[in-house]
Amino acid sequence: MIRVIRNYSEIPSEDQLLKMMGDQMSHIGSSADIERLKSALKNALKAESRVRLYLSISEDEKLQGFAFANICSGLESGADYLWINELHIDKDFRHNGLAEELLEFIEKWAVGKNMPYMACITSSLNAPAQTLYRKKGFSISETLWVDKTMKTGKPAPDIKTLNIRPLAPTEQAPMELLLNADPSEKLVKDYLTRGICFIAELQNEIAGALILMPREYEKMEIMNVSVTENLQNLGIGKALINKAVEEAGKTGTKVLEIGTGNPGFGQLYLYQKCGFRISAVDQDFFRRNYSERIYENGLECRDMIRLSMELK
Repeated sequence: MIRVIRNYSEIPSEDQLLKMMGDQMSHIGSSADIERLKSALKNALKAESRVRLYLSISEDEKLQGFAFANICSGLESGADYLWINELHIDKDFRHNGLAEELLEFIEKWAVGKNMPYMACITSSLNAPAQTLYRKKGFSISETLWVDKTMKTGKPAPDIKTLNIRPLAPTEQAPMELLLNADPSEKLVKDYLTRGICFIAELQNEIAGALILMPREYEKMEIMNVSVTENLQNLGIGKALINKAVEEAGKTGTKVLEIGTGNPGFGQLYLYQKCGFRISAVDQDFFRRNYSERIYENGLECRDMIRLSMELK
């Protein structure tokens, strides 16, 4: 069953929904603070708002997932259209077709409101999401997303306040953030279980994540390093890598390795700036290990460029 919510008072299970929204925010590297989310949701569902909240609810009244959307107006569409900001299925209810069901319901609802068009965005590296949207008839373009964070009197985040810590056993890993660096959910989950995940926090928000994994004798590898998009170019990636170097050194590791795709110009620059040197090229690595082609900077991500650093 799917319910359409217009007012905050209509939400059947506030705590369940806020927890689920917190999970979604963690996945995309944003703040999961419950009070902040509650305030934002109340603002979104105020009387004059054109936000709609779609809740997937089981027969025993358990919240299974949600979609958060805005009714927008545009010149190109010639009418109102629907912009889907967030779509999330709780981990206990995934792989049951609920995301498809939710999208189908939203489409029928929008058509019933004479909306000829709906849209959303997803990461270019999020292959599962792209597969879902293609299956439901969405077309995927390479349009550049352009945005700007407006100054509201708050100073730019001070990197000196950055805190990097291991992920607690009771915490969920920020999967959406990690999938921005590696689109294979299967691979990410695999090395998450075998490695150590470090979280970078800045002003109580997740700013980045890194996974460090033991390899063969006296070797470790940085399997994933990702920085929240609106906090990039502040030195957070470098701080995460320096933390990995420090932690690897404590274990007696002699060689630390890292890899990136051949079009990853920014990553190659960063890793070499941090002291890594190119040690090997694994040709066709991404074609062998990923079911769909990956593109970055207009080039196919085909070969794995491996870099290493000798630790003292």
